[in-house]
Amino acid sequence: MMNIFKHLKHSFKKEGGYGLLNIAGLSIGMAMSLLIILYLQYHLSFDNHIPEKEKIYRVVEKDRNNGSLSFGTPLPLAQAIRDDYPGVGEIAALSSYSYPVTSGETKFSIRAAVADANIFDVLGTKLLVGSETVLSEPGSSVLTRACAQKLFGQENPMGKMFTVENYGGEKIFTVEGIIQNPAVNSDFDFEMYLPWESMNQANWQELWWWGGYHILAKMKNTGQEEDMEQKINTILERHKAPYIDGRYDFQLIPLKGSHFRTDIENPISTPVSFVLIWVLGVIAGFIIVIACINFVNLSISQTEKNVKETGIYKVLGASHRSLATEFLIVTFFKTVVAMGIALLLTRLLIPPFQKLALMKGYDLFSNPSVWFILLGIILISGLLSGLYPAMVISRPRPVELLSGKKGYNPSGNVFRKSLVVAQLSIATMLIIASLFVFKQISFMKNHDLGFNKNGLIAVNISQLNGETNNIKEKAPILEQEIQKRGIQNGIKGIAATEAIPGTVYKNGFTVFNPENFNSYTTISVGIDENYAGVMEQPVVEGRNFSKELASDAEGILINETLKKKLGWKSIENKQLAIFSKDYKVPVIGVLKDININSLAQAIPPMIYRYKKNAYPEYMVFRVKPGYEAKALPIIKSEWGEISGGKPFELFTVADKFDAMYGGEERLSKIIAAFCLVAVLLSCFGLFSHIAFSVQRRTKEVGIRKVNGASISEVLALLNIDFVKWVIIAFIIATPIAYYAMNKWLENFAFKTSLSWWIFALAGLLALGIALLTVSWQSWRAATRNPVEALRYE
Repeated sequence: MMNIFKHLKHSFKKEGGYGLLNIAGLSIGMAMSLLIILYLQYHLSFDNHIPEKEKIYRVVEKDRNNGSLSFGTPLPLAQAIRDDYPGVGEIAALSSYSYPVTSGETKFSIRAAVADANIFDVLGTKLLVGSETVLSEPGSSVLTRACAQKLFGQENPMGKMFTVENYGGEKIFTVEGIIQNPAVNSDFDFEMYLPWESMNQANWQELWWWGGYHILAKMKNTGQEEDMEQKINTILERHKAPYIDGRYDFQLIPLKGSHFRTDIENPISTPVSFVLIWVLGVIAGFIIVIACINFVNLSISQTEKNVKETGIYKVLGASHRSLATEFLIVTFFKTVVAMGIALLLTRLLIPPFQKLALMKGYDLFSNPSVWFILLGIILISGLLSGLYPAMVISRPRPVELLSGKKGYNPSGNVFRKSLVVAQLSIATMLIIASLFVFKQISFMKNHDLGFNKNGLIAVNISQLNGETNNIKEKAPILEQEIQKRGIQNGIKGIAATEAIPGTVYKNGFTVFNPENFNSYTTISVGIDENYAGVMEQPVVEGRNFSKELASDAEGILINETLKKKLGWKSIENKQLAIFSKDYKVPVIGVLKDININSLAQAIPPMIYRYKKNAYPEYMVFRVKPGYEAKALPIIKSEWGEISGGKPFELFTVADKFDAMYGGEERLSKIIAAFCLVAVLLSCFGLFSHIAFSVQRRTKEVGIRKVNGASISEVLALLNIDFVKWVIIAFIIATPIAYYAMNKWLENFAFKTSLSWWIFALAGLLALGIALLTVSWQSWRAATRNPVEALRYE
């Protein structure tokens, strides 16, 4: 053992800076891989804390017309399942909102679930204080420990009261139960639970058109899901409603894995693409492979450089087995040192990485499996790095080693070159991926959306609905008061609408073409006569709504997509049936298609209803460039006058819309960061390889210079191999990257092209980085006095 420590000390001392570079490269590669493992573990373990998770299913609503899926289901469906099919298991419905909550004199925004009383039975949540049937009582509530502390400090929260604001006005609730804080990686991370009956209309069992409610079904036994799904789909036949006639089917999908269902609209949480999980897993593998390749190459280089030392050991009686064992153990010690440094780096990088990846405080090392992963990384890295020198360098006879005949192994050189090409290929693929992700994000942010998002400011006015229809009375007053003061302060126009691009469009109807009674699923939004002008959304056919025409209250506008689906050449004398096949309304105009969601989604068919039949949730202001500072105080001042102290929620439409690409931007930053690490590690490898190459060819360079070789010729001699390797790596990386990027772009309805110049730019970047890395060492060798080079030999 003492010999091994002496060998380890001697190895670090002799390798000097190259040894430190070797350890640093492996440490960085390990640290980056651990960060990705943290991200994968965080998402792959979502909701694993829920007991009997394998028995829980989510009800999914499938649109028969366009095949779209949503976890949002009709409001009365959960109760209908319980009434029609008792005994199949526990059925619980919930919806999620961020409510303004007042406790004492302080207001908070609380993420709450409005849920059935049996929600805790389904999710397996144990109450620390209170009865599990507490939500069956109107006005009751259950808080997490953290929420109770937020609202009431260190006081006992049981029996305390607080106020919640919603569309029905202010409601008072009493704390009747406390639960443990939810897991940080859970789709059901609510701070507060409120009873169903307290937050919904009295006639909610009749509102089959009112969607957005999440249903969980916990089976009594596994294997019941197919029978249960068939039964759910017969319910609509007995509860027919004209709003949903022939519109939906229902499916059951397991709770396990549903966190990755990005194809399903999710009203309570944000899913994560499993493709992203797979891609990051591959990147983690790439980075650790690049780090190991560097470690292997440097280890081989240093070992081959010290073959005479190995020969002396063999002359003194060291056996092949003892030398091989010593090589492996020393390499494993170096790997353990690198892992220790990597763990320190990981601890330092976890906070900024979690912020970038939108991960809550998750402890990487809380899962015992992580320690097995760390052990696996050490074993794989150690074996990859130590096996070659252990098995090859220590095998020849002492006379061969001392004579230097085994100092340069051609087959080993080919092996090292192959490793360098492999890491250059990986780095080139990551460069291409980073460039294309950036190009797609730039495309989405600069794409023509069909309206002008710049200069639009929106205020959420839904809080004005303190009592029935009150919003219809107060919204016009607010609009008039702002209009009086706004013209001279840069406010060009004001409009009221139920939804605006970048927000949730809650309403949808099936419409019928009276000519053939074909049905079409549409997004429906209520607007006023100013909406199209303020949004700068052109009317491409017909006309806009007019407040001068009372008949417009019964008319609708449609978008270009719906017109195409209907197969109409003109809207002249055209009608559509909405709500039911017998309720026909005239189509008075066609608005230009606009993107209301991320460009990952196609533009949906839309109908626009006049404001008389709508409850506006937003007031939108078109502000002249440079007048924002004047316009905002006016809007805020008038809001304070009319709202009675309600919270002021203002945002720009451009920011709201751009926020929809947060996932893609985070992906871009993550890939770019790891791409930078991969390139840095590749540079480590190239630097060590050129240093070894220059050292091995010192005599050759000296002889060539004595015979008249110029500096440029020597540079070409030393660098040409690296140019060849980059070209080979580019040829390998390009088709793989093309396939991967093409598959990724399939997730977007609107996407950039796979431009040839991106691949060319990536190749030039790879070549430039490689030449910059090796040129310093090459220049030193090329400008060195040949006499010194020959004396060295």
